[in-house]
Amino acid sequence: MNASRTTARRIAASIVAIALVASTFFILPTSEAAAEGRLAGMPSTETLASVSMAEDGSRLVLLKIALAPRVTIRAHSHSGPAVITVISGSLQIDLLRGAATANQDGAETSVEVGATTYLSDGDSIAFAPSAGETLSNHGNEPLLLVASIVLEPKELIFDYDYWTPLSRPNLQ
Repeated sequence: MNASRTTARRIAASIVAIALVASTFFILPTSEAAAEGRLAGMPSTETLASVSMAEDGSRLVLLKIALAPRVTIRAHSHSGPAVITVISGSLQIDLLRGAATANQDGAETSVEVGATTYLSDGDSIAFAPSAGETLSNHGNEPLLLVASIVLEPKELIFDYDYWTPLSRPNLQ
């Protein structure tokens, strides 16, 4: 049990480190894409890295995500943990189930199910495996994010229908 916790902590620390380091390199290209209008209504994603983590085929994926103003990524979850860091803009998160910890201005706070959390430049949030959430840009400027997500084999990043309503009843 202790080794399992240590492994989980190492994975979470690796995810946070990758997201923070990568965030410093990818601000300009995403900003240019937003300025060209490629963000009209849908999230723009770019896979920056994808690394196998175990023999079972799970992988750690590093993404750059851009959301146009007034766009929401509807309710979804991932089988593994996820960390999102705001590069620029204002992110609204509604936690629908599971656990999450937000880091705002260097202070960590637990996020309650049913709560709405607002993050801005430099803030981050870590979701426990299978946490359900929506992500929204309610600002007037494009929202730029870096996300690290642990995915199972063949699990798509934003395939909302991958999990049936019976297995995830609170995400309809």
